[in-house]
Amino acid sequence: LPPNPHPAINGPATNYLVPTDNPYIGITNFYGQPVDPAEVRTEFYATGLRNPYRFTFDPVNGELLCADVGQGSWEEVNLITNGGNYGWAQREGFVAYSGGTQPASLYTSPLLAYPHTWNTSVPASFRGNSITGGRVYYGTNMPALNGHYIFADYVSGNIWSMTHDGVTNTLFQHLFNEGGPITFGADPRNGDILFGRISSLTVRRIIQSTEPTNALPPTLADTGVFQDLETLEPSRGVVPYDLNLPFWSDNAIKSRWFNAPGTNLLITFSPDAPWVFPTGMIWVKHFELELTNGDPASARRLETRLLVKNGTTPGGYGVTYRWTDPPTNAVLVPEDGMNEEILIDESGIIRTQVWRYPSRGECLVCHQTGAGFGLGFNTPQLNRPYPHAGLTTNQLTALADAGYLDTPVGDPSALRRLAHATNSAYSLEYRVRSYLQANCAQCHRPGGSGIGAMDARIYPSLPEAGLIDAAVNDDFGNPAYRIIVRGAPTNSMLLHRISFRGPGQMPPLASNLIDTQNVALVTAWIQSIAGDLTFEEWQVLHFGSSGHPDAAAHADPDEDGNDNSTEYLTGTQPTNSMDRWTFGIGTGAEPPAVRFERTANTGFEVETTESLTDPQWQRVDDPANAPIFSASDEMVTLPVTAGTNNVEAGHYRARIYDP
Repeated sequence: LPPNPHPAINGPATNYLVPTDNPYIGITNFYGQPVDPAEVRTEFYATGLRNPYRFTFDPVNGELLCADVGQGSWEEVNLITNGGNYGWAQREGFVAYSGGTQPASLYTSPLLAYPHTWNTSVPASFRGNSITGGRVYYGTNMPALNGHYIFADYVSGNIWSMTHDGVTNTLFQHLFNEGGPITFGADPRNGDILFGRISSLTVRRIIQSTEPTNALPPTLADTGVFQDLETLEPSRGVVPYDLNLPFWSDNAIKSRWFNAPGTNLLITFSPDAPWVFPTGMIWVKHFELELTNGDPASARRLETRLLVKNGTTPGGYGVTYRWTDPPTNAVLVPEDGMNEEILIDESGIIRTQVWRYPSRGECLVCHQTGAGFGLGFNTPQLNRPYPHAGLTTNQLTALADAGYLDTPVGDPSALRRLAHATNSAYSLEYRVRSYLQANCAQCHRPGGSGIGAMDARIYPSLPEAGLIDAAVNDDFGNPAYRIIVRGAPTNSMLLHRISFRGPGQMPPLASNLIDTQNVALVTAWIQSIAGDLTFEEWQVLHFGSSGHPDAAAHADPDEDGNDNSTEYLTGTQPTNSMDRWTFGIGTGAEPPAVRFERTANTGFEVETTESLTDPQWQRVDDPANAPIFSASDEMVTLPVTAGTNNVEAGHYRARIYDP
């Protein structure tokens, strides 16, 4: 039959026809509601799916299997049938969705539903946040999986197989874990299942392993990481380090070490991108928890985790060892992880805290290759002083001097560092962006597993990060939600997601307590930017239109020497020549110095060159020229002294940039 008319169809002639047995041809009633059969899209075959990703036909029996991405709690595999209604938005998985009142009998149930990662009642190897379907295997290399539907979860990296009897799954088994599986295919030569990983831009083949699995050390003592478990004195070559801003871990006290495989295998250093690590690199993180808040003597050893970089996918693996009581050793936690209830004395009130010992699959949810795998081992986290062998020096300098890095780091004061929530020298915005880098950027980054366009890294400017007024992927029933709404914490989804624990929480795993300090920080920042303007809004305010000639970024309508970009970033008036940002060299009795006002929450970098005919602009090496986004306006005095690239006679300029 021809399809019903529609403006999108070009006239009466169409290049397709609708099968006569399609279920919605000629219907006049849909679930108790009258419908006009002439207005129905007769192309429809099934309804009630939320976000199919993806569907496939079984090449032997012709069945249509569809993976349907859930909202906040469940992911589904559905067998699609003629006229089937799969329940969205009345149902999610096998349960009623928020506000759903219709009985389950009205809808077609999924063959299988698995919960999101926050649901720890199910082993971690059977959880995830975003289903990726899926092919039915009919090949020669893995006879045990013949006829099995092979599918995965994009966020958790779990890859499974499933069989069914047309009503429910009859076998649901975990095969392995692989970071970021985004699509499946089949090798037409032999039926082998292929899948793509967006995080590594690779296509991989599933094969039957014939090699024995190497047994993991059963105890922490067996790993050889520490030569003295009582004092946690590390073995030779296991080096301590610390971070500017640790990931939130439910009030845990953490210590860190690393071990590199050898001096001929170097770490690839980058000032702003994730570092690249050699095969054999190991990171060690030790967790303790105060059983009486504020009393260090009450700290109990909980676990010690090892993260190992290897040459196979998805970049390595992580294991955790749970400490015995008394703490004489730590024992390998099962592959699926475990929970423990711990009693905490909080100002005389006893509460129960659930501590999560992560599964090996959960380790890889965050430790993604695209984010660097060794997440805290990067420039803005390690750019800080630390005592080594009785001498306190910058960690980046120490790593380079010790031969761990493939290139010198130069002056560490030229590099960014993350700022703690309590570091009031930095602006609220920079502290929030630091929090996002440490806690969210492993997933929410270009090519990462985080859903949506938000970029949580510290380096993109705020306009480039997709935070302000950006649409959300799930509005939780509130259409006013955006990722960040200036001046409106209650409509800012980012704040909402970090302010509770349960379905939809952020981070989605590894936390059962709210990070109240950073919730307060994000709230204060959102309130503080109520009157902030984008550059386009600023142009409209001052010139009536962003397209006005005087509104161009490099125009200078008041002829005060500052173009509009400078006026916007420094907070001066573009139409008042008496209100201008000044930059110059002061001379007098003291040695000459560059002097300027560093505007709050704005980046400034002073550069110099000896010649304007052939300029070779270089950053002025001085700690006062560090990339600081200050909390308030402040005068900066940058001495002009002889040096490698800090010359007494020369030319100077300032680069001003968005935070």
